[in-house]
Amino acid sequence: RTFSASDNWTDPILALRAHGRLSEQFGVSAYADIGGFNVGAKLTWQLLLTADWQPRDWLILSAGWRYLAFDFENGDRTLDMHMGGPILGATFRF
Repeated sequence: RTFSASDNWTDPILALRAHGRLSEQFGVSAYADIGGFNVGAKLTWQLLLTADWQPRDWLILSAGWRYLAFDFENGDRTLDMHMGGPILGATFRF
């Protein structure tokens, strides 16, 4: 079974996002979504948890963990994938 660059689909997704300040410069963020609902994929979901540091008003640096999973079937095409690992990010505010 193979996928090519022309294989694509669109999924409805419900998401929640939260941020909590621990101090003036530090915080934690959480993001979760779930989707698919047999519209495109059978199921797709992810979780993201980060620790955030804001050294400047315009810059937030984040480090955490992300887990992403989706299950897609279309005829003889099947893709059931789970990925997780560390994530680093930077947010620039203008």
